[in-house]
Amino acid sequence: MTVDPGETVDPVNQSKLPLGRPYTVTVTVENGGSETFNWESPDIELAPLYIFIDDTANVDFLLQTG
Repeated sequence: MTVDPGETVDPVNQSKLPLGRPYTVTVTVENGGSETFNWESPDIELAPLYIFIDDTANVDFLLQTG
C-alpha cells in the first residue's frame, strides 16, 4: 500500500484483516528508512495499531490499549 504525505488510511478492520494471529508490519519511507513491528494482537478493539511518520521520516508504531 502506498500512502501520500498527510493521508490517513484505515486498512485494518475485522472485514479486511483475519484476526487471531500475529502480523509483521513493515513501513518503508520513500527516500528514508524502514521500520518493522511485530503486531501480536491485531484485534482492532483490543490493540489498534497506529503508524506515525514525522517530518524527518522517522517511523513510530503506536498501540492504543484499554
